[in-house]
Amino acid sequence: MTYSSYKIPVPITFNPFKHHKTCILKEVNNQQLPDAALLGLINSIGDNYIDIYTGSFTPKEICTQVLAYLKTNHTFNQTDFEEWVGNSSEYKKIKLTDDSLWIVRKGASNERYIHIHPAKTGPLSIRFKASTLKTIYWLKRRKKDNAPPKLKEINEARLKVGLPPVKQLKYGEGILKCWGEF
Repeated sequence: MTYSSYKIPVPITFNPFKHHKTCILKEVNNQQLPDAALLGLINSIGDNYIDIYTGSFTPKEICTQVLAYLKTNHTFNQTDFEEWVGNSSEYKKIKLTDDSLWIVRKGASNERYIHIHPAKTGPLSIRFKASTLKTIYWLKRRKKDNAPPKLKEINEARLKVGLPPVKQLKYGEGILKCWGEF
């Protein structure tokens, strides 16, 4: 998965596999994608909480709206943008036309100086621990039915993605709640 495969325009940094539910499911269910490549994507999402957009906009549509917002508010060029957003630990929250909320902050490179991801709160966002997501992504790839996974299946998946096993499951929480979302 690359910026070009999801049409992420310069100067935006946005990782659809990390933050866009439709793109995540597309990659997880892509049987042409070798398991090793999927494991690489899974491990690329980090170890913190992850906010995921659940709406119907494509990554390109999201980026187009963010860029339009910045241009309308005269904060698109790099100097104006960096002044508007502040230092590297600061960010702004904006709303797109589908009412989704997005965090806009300074990117890590001069070429892609605008970093975006869904806000942790909002009508079209869900939030889970990265370890939970990694487990579910591998389970979704391997499990042939939609029945909630059993503890043994979950722990096999966790071992495959480099995580320790869990001792118990709580209905409607954590891993099982995430399973229901995906």
